[in-house]
Amino acid sequence: MKYYISTATGDELRKILQTAKEIICELGNCNRNLKEQKERKKKIFSFFNILGLLITFLACTGIIFLTFIVATYYVLDFFGVLTESDTAPYYLVVLYFLASVMIVFAVFRRWVINDMIKIPKKIRKYQTQLQNILMKVEEEKNKKALSAIPNEYRFDEYALTKMLQYLERGSADSWKEVTHLYEEHLHRKRMEENAQKIFNEIKK
Repeated sequence: MKYYISTATGDELRKILQTAKEIICELGNCNRNLKEQKERKKKIFSFFNILGLLITFLACTGIIFLTFIVATYYVLDFFGVLTESDTAPYYLVVLYFLASVMIVFAVFRRWVINDMIKIPKKIRKYQTQLQNILMKVEEEKNKKALSAIPNEYRFDEYALTKMLQYLERGSADSWKEVTHLYEEHLHRKRMEENAQKIFNEIKK
């Protein structure tokens, strides 16, 4: 059934606007999430970030390794086991180095590597969601909500929100009334913004 929004009133108009707003909010949230994850991916997988992580990894490994060596030296020296000619056994140096690498890797895996793995998964998830929402948009166009609303308001979340507020408050009960109130609101808003700009210019 095709709806003509110009003849819709009351609950019928509210239902059309509410359905449209829900779809547009869902679409907007998905787009924002997808954009955010793509920006994070670009930042994390950038050359300088990877280089910085590698340097940090090596530096942390070196610090922990030296800490193990120095701690062992002081412990052995404290108990009088160490002599001036003693050197650290080869296997102990290797063991300390491997332990240092494993400790740093565990920390990096928890805070860095997991994030690098999750981001592409999140991107694919939001891309799938976006496709589903776009299919939903096409379905609604063929029904009533989105096809009934004129293009200038159809994908404008702010406009749909204001129009629903007018209906909820009882300020309007028809499409003609809600659009008239909304256009008046936009006109006042533009006038206030222009006045503020002029005021700011004068203050300078």
